[in-house]
Amino acid sequence: MSFLLNRSRIYSAAFLLGSLSLLLAGASISAAETAGNGDAAVATAPEKSAPVETKKENAEPQQTDDAADEDVDYMNESDLARKVSKSAVRVRFYLQTDQGRYPDDGEQENSIRQELPFLIGGFLWDATTVVIPDPVIHEPFIRRVEVEAGGKTVKAALKSYMVMHKAALLTISERLPGVDPVVFTPAPASEEWSSLRAVYYGYDSGDWLVAVSGIGGEYIRLDTGEEMVSTSMPGLAVNPSGDVVGLVFSEYAGMSGPYYPWRGERIRHMQMLTVDEMKQKQEKLQSDLKQIALDVTFRFRENVDVDDDTDIDPEVHAVGFRIAPDKLLIPTPLERDVIARLIGIEVAGKDGNSVQAEFSGALREYQAILATLPKDAADSSNMLNLAKAPAYKPGALVLKTNISYPGGKRRLRMSYDRFRGLERMRQDSMMMLTFTNESLGSLAFDLDGNPVAIALGERPRPGSGSDYDSDESNAMFRPANQLASELDSPLAVDASIVPLEENDQNQRVWLGVEWQQLNDELSRTLGVQKETRGGQSGLMITFLYPDSPAARAGLKENDILMRVHVEGHAGVYELPDQENNRYHNRYMRSIRSSSWLYRQNVLTDLLSEVGPGKNVTLDYLREGKPMSLKFTTEVAPPDFSNAPKCKLPGIGLTVKPLTYELRYVYLRKPDASGVVVDRTEPGSPAEVAGIGQHELITHIDGQPIDTPKHLREQVKARGMKPYELTIEQFGKTRLVRLHPDKDSVRDDPENTAEE
Repeated sequence: MSFLLNRSRIYSAAFLLGSLSLLLAGASISAAETAGNGDAAVATAPEKSAPVETKKENAEPQQTDDAADEDVDYMNESDLARKVSKSAVRVRFYLQTDQGRYPDDGEQENSIRQELPFLIGGFLWDATTVVIPDPVIHEPFIRRVEVEAGGKTVKAALKSYMVMHKAALLTISERLPGVDPVVFTPAPASEEWSSLRAVYYGYDSGDWLVAVSGIGGEYIRLDTGEEMVSTSMPGLAVNPSGDVVGLVFSEYAGMSGPYYPWRGERIRHMQMLTVDEMKQKQEKLQSDLKQIALDVTFRFRENVDVDDDTDIDPEVHAVGFRIAPDKLLIPTPLERDVIARLIGIEVAGKDGNSVQAEFSGALREYQAILATLPKDAADSSNMLNLAKAPAYKPGALVLKTNISYPGGKRRLRMSYDRFRGLERMRQDSMMMLTFTNESLGSLAFDLDGNPVAIALGERPRPGSGSDYDSDESNAMFRPANQLASELDSPLAVDASIVPLEENDQNQRVWLGVEWQQLNDELSRTLGVQKETRGGQSGLMITFLYPDSPAARAGLKENDILMRVHVEGHAGVYELPDQENNRYHNRYMRSIRSSSWLYRQNVLTDLLSEVGPGKNVTLDYLREGKPMSLKFTTEVAPPDFSNAPKCKLPGIGLTVKPLTYELRYVYLRKPDASGVVVDRTEPGSPAEVAGIGQHELITHIDGQPIDTPKHLREQVKARGMKPYELTIEQFGKTRLVRLHPDKDSVRDDPENTAEE
């Protein structure tokens, strides 16, 4: 079971409206008596603990709801609400941007954009102090705070934070009339949970309200012996007589153990952190990070593939955390096709000079890269020691940092947050839930400066349906000690994600087929409407390339490709996913951009992200019958989009070889000669002569042309003498006479064809 799943930052009152009767303070108050909350989440034990034990019936000291109703004489909810309302106050946070940025929280950001106060209910703690559920607002975003009660509004300011309980204290500038401080009655250790209720005060649906509910739904006992119950809403815990016995601002209230000392006057003596102390700890952490967090610059080779729509900056800035004397962990969303073009990693040194780091691998599960520093840059004194990270403590206050590089310059942001719980993720890894959004590379530290978690995104699985073209990451906090253990595994990195040489950087993996997508009419004709969901899925083979993996595996024309399974991956990819998949989007773009379909399509993109040398199972239909075959992925021969190109001096042409898919398009035999026009320079002799993109050049002065290199040699040999090229397109042939012009195009082409 997951711990504290999808809870709101202050248990949104909208959640309460669905299961409680709402009580308006000062009006006719009526509350539905609720002994439990069926939607409450169930806690899990901390990492490496045994599964939690959840008691549904006869759990001690909890009673069943029926038994509680028979034995306990509850105070009338209306009277209870009125009684507790005497200590309730209204708090308004007026927020602002901090150096042009908004908080990492949607509600807070909306408050700023809409110029509305952020509203939260609280209770008078003493004559000049108010206690509220901690809204987790970083202080620079607070413009002013006001507290209202008894018809009077006074100024307020953040005073301190409870370290182990999601509560904050405000100090008010003057006393409020008609409001009584909360008086805590000691709660006996044997207090029956079914007899306690939580009283919430807050703003919802255009009014301030009081709501009363049973305090908990699930009884949870961790294998460590700690006992707790899930709380239905943040507020005061009251006994049947209406006496306040504690605070239940956190989402779980403890019956034992050190992390939940919520009861009675004990709550007043909990560990506190003042606003000034928070600033001091953040300043100390900021200073330490200068040695631990190093500026990293990735440098990439310019994309030579004009048909590839991947947009790559020549430089990408990131932060690298020193996790060993010579090892950096660099959170980054860079994916396989981008990493393939990586040509250098520069790391800023202490003296301001940069050192060259070596690419060590891309993490298999997370969006991060490992890099190795040279020996003279190793430093064992300043490291992010993930292995010694403290144990996870739900509800505890943590310091949060984020380093970004707007305009290439480092910007460090300091804030704080609290962990709400754990959620189990892929490969049994854990995600630590917080109350604000995370950014890739954010760090969380305890108050002693020890790392607790680092925000990393999951590396998308091939065929996962994610938009791989996006630079955004799905960053989530990962427990630092668990990450340290994972990094020690030999399977931590994906050996297939590596920088490649220029001629290999755009390589693809292929099956070796031409295909067409199905539709409703075609699926009816083939009798596979049910299997293909009316033609929404399935790729029908229209041609197999000789000696391709498909041909060798025994596939045939009219077979319908349905699904791909990758060995070692639990998921399955359906061909094609038209609703939320970049493969389909790229397929549609290729239809519009060329006389033929580029190989960078739904099928080759999927297989390329799987990588070469992987075992794959392909599900397909043959005459309506389901079948499957296994094959090992292979690197495809060059296609037109990634084939080496050759610029011809003096005439303004760039040509490429007649690749395998163009032989199919142009109906050319495997041994047929010719080259294909990739680009015609504006104003060049070639453009004047009317030579267009994707036309086929078969001869020069009647002599067959075999390769781009062969054509370039023949052009050079003729110098400034005119010559004739034989041009073919769509079965029509013409002769074009060219008069070379040495000034039309510089004779320094950046050729990628073999010289």
